[in-house]
Amino acid sequence: DTEADVETAVNELAAKTGWSYLGAEGQEINAILADIDINDTTAQMAAWRDHLAATLTFPFKAVVDEWQGPRSPVKPGDRVRVLNIADVDEMCGVLVGIKRKFSSFVFPLCDLKAFDPKSPNHDPVQLYAVWYANR
Repeated sequence: DTEADVETAVNELAAKTGWSYLGAEGQEINAILADIDINDTTAQMAAWRDHLAATLTFPFKAVVDEWQGPRSPVKPGDRVRVLNIADVDEMCGVLVGIKRKFSSFVFPLCDLKAFDPKSPNHDPVQLYAVWYANR
């Protein structure tokens, strides 16, 4: 094998197994991001957007899981309703439309947890958060 052949093989294996170190969650992430270059963040974000759009049922209840800073109108522990996938941002990831009381916001999905652990939305949101934290 030439060095180029070895590099190609390594890149192909990394695309299929790059998240395996995360155990069972990593295997699920590998399935979602199959055949996407592990270094292509834009393509990975698009794959997550598509996967979540096909998997999640809107609206659903969630809780803010991460502190957003002192000026944020939402705080950890706030209950919100997730309305839709609003956008994808290179830095913030998948952004969702949320509503809290009478106000609406666009918010990073990775900073939310589905409120009901038995909800079919819980595991996909959690899996995305694991991927986002480890990317």
